[in-house]
Amino acid sequence: MRCFVEVAEQLSFRRAAERLHYSTAHLSQQIKKLENELGLLLFERSSRGVALTPAGQRVLIRARDFLLAYERVIDAAREARAGLRSRLRVYYSSGSGGAAKSAIRAFTAGNPHIEISLTQVRTHQLVRALREGHADVAFALASIEEITGLSAVTLGCYIQNQLALPDDHPLAGQESVTIYDLEGQRLLLPSDDMANMHSRRILRFLAERGIVPDHRIQMISNEEAFLDAVAAGLGAALVGDSIRQRWENQPSIRFHELIGEAPHIPQLMIWDENCPQLTEAFVQVARGTVPAQYQTIHDPDSSAAPRSTGLVQKAPDGDLKPAPERDGPDRSAR
Repeated sequence: MRCFVEVAEQLSFRRAAERLHYSTAHLSQQIKKLENELGLLLFERSSRGVALTPAGQRVLIRARDFLLAYERVIDAAREARAGLRSRLRVYYSSGSGGAAKSAIRAFTAGNPHIEISLTQVRTHQLVRALREGHADVAFALASIEEITGLSAVTLGCYIQNQLALPDDHPLAGQESVTIYDLEGQRLLLPSDDMANMHSRRILRFLAERGIVPDHRIQMISNEEAFLDAVAAGLGAALVGDSIRQRWENQPSIRFHELIGEAPHIPQLMIWDENCPQLTEAFVQVARGTVPAQYQTIHDPDSSAAPRSTGLVQKAPDGDLKPAPERDGPDRSAR
């Protein structure tokens, strides 16, 4: 099967044989043997080269899945012989660093011999890394419904209860600010990789309350550029406590903590249910830091809706909190 995948990806028996350290004749024999076993012609061979047949294209998809599953079996066998493997790969996206670090601290307290790598990537890269086996467990700001084919648990929520403003903005001098003060204001919104999920969530939150910001909304892709745009006077931004802590001394920016309700994003821990033993151990420790009644669990094989009974109380990073009740002013009274 590995021979087939290599030839399919290289579209050259010679290059595939070099990569596999086989002779071209031996590789051709292996492909012919596989075609005979399957009763299918997998490649069209001509003087111009090699091409997959339609049947070969369909088989290639399953062959890659087969090889990935086989590699996991080999990993599991090695772990069984040597005990837990000694390295864990943790990925996280922007806004999830505090949750990832808290989980790592809890795990390493009882497992100091385990090497852990921590990598920050964008959300779509994080999900792809899990699916392709490059990451073991990941932390991200997203809804469970938006994570398909993977196991996930909601550990809390990221509350965007801080309004970052240019220092000369009309709202900067107010004694207090609520979400309703964003009516007609120009907003800066995060541009992420889950179809701009964060921005859509904020705009939906505002629309549900009848709040219409200035139509000139600007999408910005990273935190530094985001806050630089605020400092440049391009608009206001909704952020969390940790961003305020990092940027509060920026002379051109003023922060207001919102009075009343604020948008929030679920904080997820995500992993592959067919994970190695070490990942299972990490997941259990990380979940053990959160009371079970505050967790929302997603089983990728279940068609039922995710089960939820609450959200975690404020965590050490300062942004994970329970979802707030809606307690803003009555819009109809304005």
